[in-house]
Amino acid sequence: MIKKNILLISYYFPPIKAIGGIRTYNFAKYLSLSDWNITILTTSAYKILNNDNFLTKLLDARYIYIPTFDIQVLTKILSSFRKKKTNNVLNQKPSSKINKISIMQKIRNSFPFNISYEGGFLYILIGIILSLYNIKKNNINFIYSTYSPNSNHIIAYFLKLFLPKLIWIADFRDLPCGDSEGKIFFKKFQLCINKIIYSKANALVTVSSGIRDVMLKYNKNITVINNGFDKNVQFLKKTIHSNTTTFNIVYTGSLYGGKRDCSLLFQTIRSLLNKKLISEDIRLIYAGRDGNIWNYLSTQYNLDKYSENHGLLSMEHVQQLQKKAALFLMVTWSTKIETGILTGKFYEYLSYIKPIICLINGNKDLEIEKKFKEINCGKVVYSSSNLELEKFIVSNYKEWKVNKIIDSKYNYKELENYTSANLTKKLTSMFFKELVNE
Repeated sequence: MIKKNILLISYYFPPIKAIGGIRTYNFAKYLSLSDWNITILTTSAYKILNNDNFLTKLLDARYIYIPTFDIQVLTKILSSFRKKKTNNVLNQKPSSKINKISIMQKIRNSFPFNISYEGGFLYILIGIILSLYNIKKNNINFIYSTYSPNSNHIIAYFLKLFLPKLIWIADFRDLPCGDSEGKIFFKKFQLCINKIIYSKANALVTVSSGIRDVMLKYNKNITVINNGFDKNVQFLKKTIHSNTTTFNIVYTGSLYGGKRDCSLLFQTIRSLLNKKLISEDIRLIYAGRDGNIWNYLSTQYNLDKYSENHGLLSMEHVQQLQKKAALFLMVTWSTKIETGILTGKFYEYLSYIKPIICLINGNKDLEIEKKFKEINCGKVVYSSSNLELEKFIVSNYKEWKVNKIIDSKYNYKELENYTSANLTKKLTSMFFKELVNE
């Protein structure tokens, strides 16, 4: 009988407030429900970093907390000693350059500083020691590690080096340093380090085909397992959504300082108001860390009276906003290198069965277009496609005006592929396949 004992290595894991930790949490949850014995290796810095207790501790999992002293922790400690200052920058113009990056960001992205920022050498060293001890004690035969940070994969690399029979799958939510658009020092050296580490894994997992295509140079054995949502589709089909008194377009997430450009939405809403194709009952609602950019756009297009900026909220309060949406806004980018970039927020939106506007800043993205078409979940619009966006908003506004709600046109069969339960089955199949091939 196959031993189903697994070690999951994830710096960002609940209660740390980070969208990336939700993917690993859901894998751990459904593996546990499938009679896997779960051990989670994460950072003790959760006591210092921003927390959100929306996702409860997994009672059937064994937690190992690694003592951590990285730049992120140091910054948090130092900031706690400073007097809080009011931020007077309420409106900030988004950057017009997608690739604009400061010297400090460039240093942070470069090896070995990228390790020092998230995780650090103490995290890696103690993580290896504690992992080796627990692997032997609990007969662990599978390892799952996730990026970011790269410190997770480095721990897994050394475990595989010391114990070659372990089955290791390395997961990538984003492109690693050296392959993403972010500029770094000593790029060839970073790519060499990446090759050494990632080629050691039995297999890689990526969240999109775009990321997979870039990662093939490191490891030919790659499977795409998208992000997803932790809800039952049959239950969602029967869920009755409440009417809304205003036509709410909701976006909850980061704007990456303008890299995610939502100015087309504001431009389009101003145009529709001027043409009297929509009326005073429109609302543009935001929650996230880039409220200053949202405020700037609201002012620039004279939409302050129609705009709401809620700032950073807990997951519970974010969900309250999402429930009130008539339409969701998803903002991303596409370049020659980075394609298929849809964060966990997109999959959160899917679980509400409401239309989604996807604004793409940059090149045509066939992977995202295909996904939207298959699920039939909304409209993909590029930064120059203002007429397409106008038509989509007006069409949905007219329906909302009559019913105060927009009927779902989702392909529920396709939507099933994005439930956490089904995505975890794909991961499980990968582990068993690699065990047979080992």
